[in-house]
Amino acid sequence: RGDSMEPELQEGDLLLVRRQATAADGELVVARIGGEATVKRLRRQRGTVALHASNPRYAPIVPGPGDELE
Repeated sequence: RGDSMEPELQEGDLLLVRRQATAADGELVVARIGGEATVKRLRRQRGTVALHASNPRYAPIVPGPGDELE
C-alpha cells in the first residue's frame, strides 16, 4: 500500500516475488526491515546499502547498525 513507488508501481498492483539470497545494485526488492516489509530499489554505494523509493517525496531507507535487513 502507498505511493512510495509511484509511478513505477501503483497501489493495487500485484507483484510476483522470487526469494533469493542476494540482489544486485538497482534491482527492485521486497525487503523486511524492523519486522515490516517494503518494496524499494536497492542501491549499494561505498559499502552502504539503501532502499530507494521511486517517488522523490520519500527519503531513502538506510538501515542502521542494529537493524536487520532481510
